[in-house]
Amino acid sequence: ITFPLLMKKRIKNTVLLLSFAVVIILFQISCQKRFVDLPKALPLVTTDTIISITHSSAISGGIIMSNGNAILQKGVCWSINHAPNILSDAKTIETSSINSFISYLAGLRDSTIYYVRAYVTTSKDTVYGNELLFATGIPPNVLAVFDDIQILFPIGGVAKKNFFGVMQTDSSAIQINVASMKSSGTINWVTTPLTGRGVVWSTTHNPTLSLNTQVNIGNLIGPVNNINIAGLNSPGTTYYIREYAINRSGIVYGIEYGITTSVNQKDVKIGDYFKGGLVYYILMPGDVGYASSLRHGLIAGVDDVDSWYRYGYYWENYNVIVKTNANDTSLGSGKANTDLIIKAVGPGEYAASHCANLTLNGFHDWYLPSRDELKLMYFGIGNGATGTNKDIGRLASHGTITYWSSSEVTNLWAYFMGFRDGTIGYSTSKINRYLVCPVRSF
Repeated sequence: ITFPLLMKKRIKNTVLLLSFAVVIILFQISCQKRFVDLPKALPLVTTDTIISITHSSAISGGIIMSNGNAILQKGVCWSINHAPNILSDAKTIETSSINSFISYLAGLRDSTIYYVRAYVTTSKDTVYGNELLFATGIPPNVLAVFDDIQILFPIGGVAKKNFFGVMQTDSSAIQINVASMKSSGTINWVTTPLTGRGVVWSTTHNPTLSLNTQVNIGNLIGPVNNINIAGLNSPGTTYYIREYAINRSGIVYGIEYGITTSVNQKDVKIGDYFKGGLVYYILMPGDVGYASSLRHGLIAGVDDVDSWYRYGYYWENYNVIVKTNANDTSLGSGKANTDLIIKAVGPGEYAASHCANLTLNGFHDWYLPSRDELKLMYFGIGNGATGTNKDIGRLASHGTITYWSSSEVTNLWAYFMGFRDGTIGYSTSKINRYLVCPVRSF
């Protein structure tokens, strides 16, 4: 082979090799470009079966079939409309790293159809699973909120809270008002109408509709006035009253209220709240006014002491110091002493006039107790009493615990008593301010 031919052959081979190398390089570049530009697939998710459905909650979840791009957020979303989404509807956000998750749906309305979808959010987009639907159940109860029952008035008697905060009546029949029922937020009165409403009462706590002591007022949701409750015939007994409502879900009861009937006079005892105040003495044989067939005694108007104890009263008018001749100290003399003081002193606001002009708990016959009547009060319901009656009238619980009697000593002095230790004194001017506890007889 000549040199020129050899050179031609070598050049040809070199060109072929270079061409082949270029083809290989271009092929590799093309493959790399296609590999870089190929987008990752979005994940696939399915909505899990809905279980544990109640009137206000349910459980669902999701299963992620393929991961694709990195997952930023996952959970379920729900709505009362089709195609719930995470932008405008309720949703959960789950943090587990596994491909299946559980979500709790809470705060749902009862008796309502909801649509649910699982979702997965990546840096590229949000993918939703298949849509499922379910219906919440009926609430387990009416879920009504009752306003206070108002004890309006007794029929032929008096009803009010006594000194101990207990509603008390001297009548066997009362009238009450009930206010409007209010939704608790989950009840729908249109889809869950009332089938009954009323009040029920008993001498034991938590009365129910199994008793025949009840009044049905129909299916009214609004206020109802002048509901008669009769048959409160047991003296000295507390009757418990509460409202009820019925719907297709069952029965619900309102707050319980109590009202106590007054004791019979033949059974009354010291410490009872009776006819306007606390009984502090029962007349004994030998006392003026004693009767074996019916109990009589003295009542302390302790409610009045509670209302103005910070001020106290002068024994008589500050600028009128006179001899009143109200010097009887014995049991049974308080009313006569009070009348003598008012006759001698005249108009004004002082201890005796305060008692005589007082209307308390429906009674108008109060007077300033004599020295001995005040002493009996100390030993009946004050610190001198024993057991549960010790200071039951809270007469030693005030800042000033000295009380005036209606028994005069001189034109300058009158008897008073300290209710901390029962000390009786009189060497103090009538124009000192002391407390007053009005008294009435029964």
